[in-house]
Amino acid sequence: MKAADYDTQTPSAAAFVATNSICQGQQVPILWPLIFVTGHEIAFAHTSFKWANLASHNAGVTVVIVGISDHMGKVRRLFAVEETGETVVKEVENINAYLVAGANVVIEKCLLPDDGRFPVEAGGKPVEGGNLLI
Repeated sequence: MKAADYDTQTPSAAAFVATNSICQGQQVPILWPLIFVTGHEIAFAHTSFKWANLASHNAGVTVVIVGISDHMGKVRRLFAVEETGETVVKEVENINAYLVAGANVVIEKCLLPDDGRFPVEAGGKPVEGGNLLI
């Protein structure tokens, strides 16, 4: 977010290494709409890979690399590691916040179904108020 804010005042682009959580689950609707509203898009990205370090107990972390810019060309590059260990690059029209080629869609958390049904609670366990005794 700081890079997007900075770039609104000074023409620039930014790239960063971050844990892959910024492109998964609840983090996406919190972070990426704020970046996209500044006019920035993902210029290139490397999908999740293990980041190893030289620590004695090598704390492996899964990370992504994301580059953002507000002055994009028509082609974006999406890097990934295949099962063989080879890094491949795809040229795509758009990279979304989930680091896949596609439109900028964001999945929001939904507490109540749109069709009037009762929500599913406790991780898929139907709960009726604690009155059912077996």
